[in-house]
Amino acid sequence: MAELTTLEEKLAEVLGLAQAAQKATEKVEGLVDDESIAGKLRQMREEAEETERRATDAAEIAELTEWALPIQERHFSETKECALQLAGEKDPYEEA
Repeated sequence: MAELTTLEEKLAEVLGLAQAAQKATEKVEGLVDDESIAGKLRQMREEAEETERRATDAAEIAELTEWALPIQERHFSETKECALQLAGEKDPYEEA
């Protein structure tokens, strides 16, 4: 089996994260009633779809990194905010 280069490994990570983000945001969108949160989730899913397209077609990883890194950092921050807000709205003693 051939060894992956660092570039190939990182590109695979970007693809995997983009695909996971699409599935996660799609699933959570169906659970959220708050339109502002749903809108952020839709935007995050669409950006993850674009990340997947760009990563698949990437010829230069530097260009992809410059484009994707700020988005991924924002996704992390917004996901954390949304998760905290949703957790705060739930009754911890309610049956699942």
